[in-house]
This record gives sequence, C-alpha cells and structure tokens, in this order.
Amino acid sequence: MGRIEKIKKQIISEANKKLLNENEGEPNLECSWFIMDTKLYDGILGELHFTEKSEGDWYLQKFTNINNPEEFEEDSLKVPQLEDIEVEWDEDKGMIKLVGKSLVGLEAYNKIFMTNDDEYSCNLIYGTDAYPSKYGIERAQYLIATKIVLLESLEKPKIAFEEVPLENGEVITFDSYYIDKKLFKKKYFFIVNQEYSNFNKSLKKCNKYDLDGY
Repeated sequence: MGRIEKIKKQIISEANKKLLNENEGEPNLECSWFIMDTKLYDGILGELHFTEKSEGDWYLQKFTNINNPEEFEEDSLKVPQLEDIEVEWDEDKGMIKLVGKSLVGLEAYNKIFMTNDDEYSCNLIYGTDAYPSKYGIERAQYLIATKIVLLESLEKPKIAFEEVPLENGEVITFDSYYIDKKLFKKKYFFIVNQEYSNFNKSLKKCNKYDLDGY
C-alpha cells in the first residue's frame, strides 16, 4: 500500500508541475520559504517571504494587502552558518554572550521578531546546509531561530573536540567546550540549541507542489 501511495504522490506532483508551467495565473513561487498569517517583521498580519540570494544573504518580502499582491515591503537579511556561531565567557556576569558572526544572527533575530535583545540574550537566526531535492534541484537553506544555552556536565562532551579553559574572554563553538578545573574535580560546559519551534515549524517551502519537501 505504501508503494502505491508513493506512486500516486509522484503522479499528482508531476501533474501539478505541468499545470504550474502552463497557467500564468498560478501563485508566484519564486521565494525559498514563506510564513502565512504572521505578524513577524512589522507587526501587521500578512505573509512573509524569504528568498535566498546566496549563502547567508536573504531577500525579504512582507505582503499585507490581500487585494493587491504586488504591494509589499522589502528588506534584506544576513544570517551566519551553524559553524560560525561563537560565544564568549563573561567572568563578571557569569554567563556567555554572542560574539563574532553570531552577532549577525542576533541582528536578524531582532529584525524578524521586532525585539531589541542584546548579545547576552543569545537569541539568533542561522542557516543550515542545503541538500538536493528529488528533482535534482538544490534547495534553499533552512532558517533556524534559536537560543544558545550553556549546559554543565561532569562528563567530557563526546561531540565537541577542542578544550577551552573557563576564563574571562574565552570563546567556544559547537565543536569546543569549556573546562573548569577545581581541586580534583572537573566540570565541562558546552553550548546547545534551544530552538523556537513556533517559528521553525511555521516555515513552508515556496515550491508547494514538491511533495517531498521539508
């Protein structure tokens, strides 16, 4: 039964693609991702489009007038990649803060969520790696809204490799961790994502007829 359903989906998908190419009246699917019925970016209910121009560079369109699809606000957005995310230990405050390219992701977060968070909030938007669709077309990157948090462990992290002392001004990434040595005890601190699922789950692929979408 699963194989039959898959064949049906393929037939429907191909038929929809033909209709899309033949009819000029079909919706514009030029964007990479969109969010429907959202007040993000400007506080007005509408549809927000994200179009990837190059890795880390995005073009934004916010449509708020349902009677005129050619009327929209436009803007740009820059995001870091996952491997670009860095945090620095602030000894005085006893907490981490975003540094380097991570601050680009914080700026993107503030623009989309209309907030004024600072580097200590550790909120940001970043891009994930792209991968091919079943039609051989490389998909646009996926945007992730997240909060970076520091976790403590008595065991050495298995997924991080570089050891960094827990001292003021020291920087770690997802591939490294802090180590705090006191007497005969060691504590390890590493960063993880605390994703904002409402934003991430609301992103829809603009190619609405690709049934094998994200």
